[in-house]
Amino acid sequence: MIIDDLFEEIVEQGLCTRCGACVGFCPHDCIGWDHVRGLPVKGSGCNDCNLCMEACPGKEVDFSGLRNLVFPGNEEEARESRLGYYRKIRMLHSRDETIRSEAASGGVITSLFLDLLQSGAVDGVLALGMDPEKPHQALPILTSDPEDVLRTQQSKYIAHPILTPLWEIVRGKKTYALTALPCQVHALRLMQKKHPRLLKNIKLIIGLYCGNLWEPEATAAIIRKLGFKNLSDIQELQYRAGEWPGRIQVQAKNGETRSISKEGSNYLSFLYTVDRCFTCADHTAEFADLSVGDGWLYENESKGGWSVVITRTEAGEEAIQGALKHGMITGHEIDYQTGAEMHSHHLDNKRQGAYIRIEQRRVRGIPTPDYNEPIPSYTRKRWWKERIVEGITRLGKRRWFRTLAHAIPISIHERLMTRIRRLWMRKTR
Repeated sequence: MIIDDLFEEIVEQGLCTRCGACVGFCPHDCIGWDHVRGLPVKGSGCNDCNLCMEACPGKEVDFSGLRNLVFPGNEEEARESRLGYYRKIRMLHSRDETIRSEAASGGVITSLFLDLLQSGAVDGVLALGMDPEKPHQALPILTSDPEDVLRTQQSKYIAHPILTPLWEIVRGKKTYALTALPCQVHALRLMQKKHPRLLKNIKLIIGLYCGNLWEPEATAAIIRKLGFKNLSDIQELQYRAGEWPGRIQVQAKNGETRSISKEGSNYLSFLYTVDRCFTCADHTAEFADLSVGDGWLYENESKGGWSVVITRTEAGEEAIQGALKHGMITGHEIDYQTGAEMHSHHLDNKRQGAYIRIEQRRVRGIPTPDYNEPIPSYTRKRWWKERIVEGITRLGKRRWFRTLAHAIPISIHERLMTRIRRLWMRKTR
């Protein structure tokens, strides 16, 4: 059966992106989700409709075909740009200071959602919040309530199946805007190419810049590192709390609050990154209508957060123009070079490093995704660099290594990770 193929060829081979598209596009509700493991669960009732396999971006994503679909006539420009095809690149933030201060960066996505709902451009939005019953778990939220939208602010650095509610969108008559990570955008565009009628109710796809996702175990680990023993004691978890760029902050039911800086928490990426992320070649959500990431340009100059926003399609540009016109967001345009340098380290990691890792894994017989793209040229030094990264991440899966890493004081993690990031950016600009 098709459902067996999905699990044997994708999930069991380590190719699952954790996007939730297989769940969301299953019309018979025969695929569930294990929030503890962060993986789909096989159920019964499959009738071999093949929608789950067609939507899955884990094994194959034809980048060339998607460029032809999303950017007809601009395929070459999209291929050559490190940021993907773009119409305009801007530095923006919300004009509502409360939204801006509580956001991961500039609060642009929250303001866009509110503007789209208030203007009637869409009937609802699909965003990611935290489960009020289990505040350490992420929860997809399909809503038309502005208060719900405000509760979905901030990034969630955890493998999450935001696409699981898609069938409710597909079978209804209401229109929606949604946020999605690069792999999740791939799933949506794959289905748009094969079954365009299934996406007729999705009017805007807002892509999120993404370096990597963590296994659900990472959240439990950081909670323990901050001194909280039981997940049941947690009242609230925020991944980007406080002054930008923020901190992972955990609040217990007794009111006690502890945190670690965003940069300091990056050591978790060496221990808990979803394996499929190491072979993902898309950092900026290149196939979305518009893409949003941290606007690091003013990192040392502004206490308020900024977002870098790339508009790619007519729908994306119209959404930004509407929010600017209605006074929901503010900012200015920047040039391509400035936009690329802000995330040079992640662009280097994805647009070159991922392909090298794919080639290295194929030599060792490890299943890898196919993007229908040539392997970029690289030096012997770079080849060895990726081998070292692979070695460290394999060590990171071992319990003794994780125990040792967690034993290092938070202050050391924060200093070390900050220096690594700055050196990495300097070397890749």
